[in-house]
Amino acid sequence: MSYDPYAAGSDLPPEYEPVEQPGAYSQARKRVQAPAIALIVVGILNVLWVGWTFFNVGMMTLTPANEFHQRMLDLYQSFPQMQAEVSKRPPDELKAQSLFIGWAWVALGLLSTMLTLAGGIRMLSLKNYALGIAGAICASLPCLTCGGCCLFGEIIGIWTLIVLMNPEVRAAFQG
Repeated sequence: MSYDPYAAGSDLPPEYEPVEQPGAYSQARKRVQAPAIALIVVGILNVLWVGWTFFNVGMMTLTPANEFHQRMLDLYQSFPQMQAEVSKRPPDELKAQSLFIGWAWVALGLLSTMLTLAGGIRMLSLKNYALGIAGAICASLPCLTCGGCCLFGEIIGIWTLIVLMNPEVRAAFQG
């Protein structure tokens, strides 16, 4: 028998009442919420850092090799040993090596940033425990992300790992 809301004398269906999650699950959700949001903030800051790095490496790509070589010599003016090493190298070789390192750094930063963001987002819904762990580790890598160099990323990453290692939180991810 189906329910007909237009039939004479029909009662309205009962209003939807949200089912409360079990106590351990809601407690785990509360524990995970703050570090997950902080992990997302670190990820957003890292997106800005990767964008800045991308811009700089892109500008380096457009710079002619001789001009790039001269800029490197000027950069190391206070360091005679480094300046001597730079002056020995051919401009094309120096630029090619710098571009390789720069683009590799951008790729690693982008990967780390995406893992951090995805880990924080999935933690909010208590899904994909391994991605949460990976995001926390990536947030705490020093010098790969902007948050890592300022201790902000390390603090958030360690805090997130401590919360994720809690047995009740781990069980909530599996449940």
